[in-house]
Amino acid sequence: MLDTQRADKSETIFSLRAKFLSFLERSNLYDPFEISSQLPKDYLYKEQAFLLAIKGEVKKAFEICVNTLSDVHLAAKIAEKAYKMRDQDKSVYTLLYAALID
Repeated sequence: MLDTQRADKSETIFSLRAKFLSFLERSNLYDPFEISSQLPKDYLYKEQAFLLAIKGEVKKAFEICVNTLSDVHLAAKIAEKAYKMRDQDKSVYTLLYAALID
């Protein structure tokens, strides 16, 4: 069982998570379905949110950002990436707005 509180205090884990998140943000050389199936369900929420958005589950990604993490900046970052991935589909921002007002 992963001790998430202890893991969050580890500089090594913090550094690895930052690198992993950067990889998820910048690369398209991975299978988001495969990676998300390997992640723990009760940890790595930022990473899960990015993967959900890439898989097309933007609404769920925003829910994690807003409700679980209280991180509006991350939600906006994901909206920008999803907007570009969806050929500038403005409905991404409607979903973000809905997540913020709920």
